[in-house]
Amino acid sequence: MKKDCITCKKEIKKPQNESVKNWVIRHKYCSKECQYPPKVTLVCWECANHFIVRNYRKETAHFCSTVCSWQYRNEGKRTADKVIRQSWAYKAWRTLVFERDNYTCVHCGDHNHEGRGATLALHADHIQPFALFPELRFEVSNGRTLCVPCHKKTGTYGRGAIYRKSVAKA
Repeated sequence: MKKDCITCKKEIKKPQNESVKNWVIRHKYCSKECQYPPKVTLVCWECANHFIVRNYRKETAHFCSTVCSWQYRNEGKRTADKVIRQSWAYKAWRTLVFERDNYTCVHCGDHNHEGRGATLALHADHIQPFALFPELRFEVSNGRTLCVPCHKKTGTYGRGAIYRKSVAKA
């Protein structure tokens, strides 16, 4: 019996001392060189370091590590505003606004009540919009505590204020 090597198409003969079933299942390559082709050196797209991959990955491998892959794919996905909103300074500003207003909505006066069963969701709202007034982002006097329904009623909720030319003071 004979069959072709998967890699180089060279003819492989069945040894006499091996069963046909075993030979058909196990023998697909004519040699170790065909089974394990030589490795290729590539350049990482992120850090420009050289790295080695097997020949079958030369078309798809672009990064030397998962860290480089993450950095390359996440580039530009986190906006500057998102970085600021996730910073310790922003979280400290938010806490200071909540403490100043005693964790109570300044519009409706609602706060967490004993036995209510659920915690009231509060937002620290910027009176002058976050996007339009970067110099006032961390001013406690520019913040107020609002419950979610009251916050949705304001003109500064969401991204709406960014596209308005004149911001109505709420």
